[in-house]
Amino acid sequence: MVSGSGIRSDAPDAVTYDIAHPDFSVLHVHRPPAADTGRCRRGGGLSFIFSKQLSVRPLQTSCSPTSFECQLIGLQVGKSLVKIASLYRPPSSSKSTFLDEFADLLTAIGLGHNERLLVCGDLNMPGEDANTLDIRLISLLDELGYQQHVNVPTRRDPHTHRENILDIL
Repeated sequence: MVSGSGIRSDAPDAVTYDIAHPDFSVLHVHRPPAADTGRCRRGGGLSFIFSKQLSVRPLQTSCSPTSFECQLIGLQVGKSLVKIASLYRPPSSSKSTFLDEFADLLTAIGLGHNERLLVCGDLNMPGEDANTLDIRLISLLDELGYQQHVNVPTRRDPHTHRENILDIL
């Protein structure tokens, strides 16, 4: 999964699909256009690169978040469906709006018999120290029965040299 792929919706196929080895495929979710101009915005976007030997398909959800980008993928593994939600929350988006919309997404995805959910991405929700996430995010994950597996800093600020966990898995 690539968070912040920067591939625009108007990019030629040579750019869009060249990020994958010939034995692999790629699914993209482009950053939505700017609301005020309708133009493609710089940065953002999500890509999922996978072996052509895997059974992968994009999935839909009833949620339309405004505070983060989301790509929902279904990976068939034997009789089980692994739903993969790849997310990117820009640092400028409201944290409280994100938490509400993220809870809505986790509820809307729903899991049936033989289904699992893996949530990953860059949420830009650092905690008080280098090895934690924002306590509100941790509380939400706990409340919904999810566990964070990233426990070391994933970013170092080039100006303050402060390290943070920004990613989830």
